[in-house]
Amino acid sequence: MNDMPKSHAVGYRRVCDERKYAFVGSHVSRKLQSSSLTCQMVSLPGTPYPESLTYIISKTSHYKGLINWR
Repeated sequence: MNDMPKSHAVGYRRVCDERKYAFVGSHVSRKLQSSSLTCQMVSLPGTPYPESLTYIISKTSHYKGLINWR
């Protein structure tokens, strides 16, 4: 447990560099890291999990109505 990756980037790098290493990360973070990956990764079928994203905007942002739609 002391050797856990400190970030998604480190986890994905280990998947490429180490044999028999698995990492659970979000689809979004993998897409963001895709340009720096040195190997091809695939998702395991039947293993997706719900993800949520957070946006930080000012109270007066013009995008507030778009983000808070229901």
